[in-house]
Amino acid sequence: VDFIAMHPYPFLLPSEISDRARIGSDRVIDQIAFIANNLNKPFIIGETGFSAPPLVDQCLVPPYVDGTEDDEKLYVEKIL
Repeated sequence: VDFIAMHPYPFLLPSEISDRARIGSDRVIDQIAFIANNLNKPFIIGETGFSAPPLVDQCLVPPYVDGTEDDEKLYVEKIL
């Protein structure tokens, strides 16, 4: 294997919804740090995501919806 392609997602719990952008991005950053510190291979982030439909309050809770579009923006800014 030449490299690892990882696909980190926040997978929030219903109890974490009030602080979803911070918790979600921290969780993904922790996943990335674990791979970086424990694998002796190069890696790429193949995909990641933070679901944010316009009607977030009318949708099911995670794993189907992670937050609002503002939460999604904060998530992306933090993990980049």
